[in-house]
Amino acid sequence: MQDLLPLSKEVGSNKFSLDCSLLPGAYFYQFLVDGQWSVSSNSIVEADEQGHLSNKGWQQVALHNTASRSQHWGGGRWKTAVIPIPKGCQSTQMQLAMKSNTDEGHRPSESRQYMCPHPGGYKIQQGQLRPFPQATAGPIMLVSDLDGTMVGNGHEADAMTYNFKQYWEDNAALRNSVLVYNTGRSLGQFTSLYQEKAGALALPNVLITAVGTKIFLLDLEGGCRERASGQNWHQDLQWSHRLDEGWDLSAVKQVRIIVSGVGDYRYVDCVAIKAGKQEALEYIRALFNIPLTHCMAAGDSGNDILMLEGQHQAIIVSNAQQELLDWLLQQKQTPRIVCTDAPMADGILEGIARHGMH
Repeated sequence: MQDLLPLSKEVGSNKFSLDCSLLPGAYFYQFLVDGQWSVSSNSIVEADEQGHLSNKGWQQVALHNTASRSQHWGGGRWKTAVIPIPKGCQSTQMQLAMKSNTDEGHRPSESRQYMCPHPGGYKIQQGQLRPFPQATAGPIMLVSDLDGTMVGNGHEADAMTYNFKQYWEDNAALRNSVLVYNTGRSLGQFTSLYQEKAGALALPNVLITAVGTKIFLLDLEGGCRERASGQNWHQDLQWSHRLDEGWDLSAVKQVRIIVSGVGDYRYVDCVAIKAGKQEALEYIRALFNIPLTHCMAAGDSGNDILMLEGQHQAIIVSNAQQELLDWLLQQKQTPRIVCTDAPMADGILEGIARHGMH
């Protein structure tokens, strides 16, 4: 089969191009310029079946995939696609090009093709193809306290919070990771805080409030997590029903008492025996099917102890309150708990790296 296809000059450049759909296979092609047949020296040149010198296209195409509806993940600036290698495929290389809906396209430059040489994870960032092995390592789950850990007061603290957001959206979120805020704040207090931080605070998948007695799942509003407004949430009623099981007002001695705070006063939280930050963490971990080895918790105060003393990895930021530091000194020294040199959100990033989950 032979076809004569016209090239179109791209607006604002001296390049000519065409779009066409071809079945997988090897193709020979030539260029007809001013009535003369010619070939390009930038591509393979071989004799075709008629003995004419021609450029040769794909030697063998084991896979032809157009991810035109690839999945948005994290922020709207990222799209992800998983492309399986066919069984028995001898070639492991894949050439990648992206094209926008406007047909203007994002094409590989002439000097650098987007060629994935081996199976694995890759991402294109700032015009460069980069290895991204985390994509195949499975998701992680980070459960972080808010006040004093993820957020603080002042421009310096906000800058740390924003640094974490940038890391999470450009790395952890791309591997389908789960971000959870485990806080004593109410839902209304969190949504006010999220608006107050004006884009500096990463939007979580899950919110655990009221010292582990309420769990809210983010309403994606028909889109992806970061494009959601962060104002709409669905309460996990299954968790609420679990806490209601066996509740007996006459058995008040079965409550769990959680004390927190500094200074001349303390907050005292009385919750159901099945409630608490650690119990809520384990419930969410099971809900998202995250392995224990891929789960981390981060905190800064005494009311985070229950969350930090589980079997998962733990991060204590350098600005932690004395009560938590005293508790840490009493613990057997193991790699499971990391006490960071950096404070607040920068400390969380340090802890993720030291636990080998960056």
